[in-house]
Order: sequence, then structure tokens, then C-alpha cells
Amino acid sequence: MHEIILCKLGEVVLKGLNRRSFEMKLMSNIRLRTTRFGKFEIYSKQSTIYVEPAEPTCNVSAAVAACKQVFGIISVARALP
Repeated sequence: MHEIILCKLGEVVLKGLNRRSFEMKLMSNIRLRTTRFGKFEIYSKQSTIYVEPAEPTCNVSAAVAACKQVFGIISVARALP
């Protein structure tokens, strides 16, 4: 059984296309910070960014710490799918 990481966005005032571009930039920043800990699938649904390990050898604990350092993320939680 593997864990996933849930990254909750803060109050984002942007609407429309600007909001989506902001979410894409956040996902890009998360991808940059987590690449050294393994391969992760990163996607967004309903103002939450999901970071799911693509390999069983991913270091989830280190990825959680890396996600907490991304500007724009208000909370990070580990969850079971």
C-alpha cells in the first residue's frame, strides 16, 4: 500500500485562466522539488494538488518536507488512496 501527498492551496483570488496558470506553476515547483526523491505523478483537482508516487522506491517523507517549502501551499498531508 502506498501513500499520496495532498497539498492544499491557500485562498487564491485569481479567477479564470489566471487561476489555472497559477496552479500549473505550483505543480511545476512541486515537481522540481520532488524529482530527487523519486518519480511522482502530480495532478490537481478542486484546489488540491495530489502528489502520487509512481514507483515503490519513492521517498515520501522527504517529498512531504519538500512540498512544505513551496510558496503558495498552505497545508500538506499524507493520505492513503
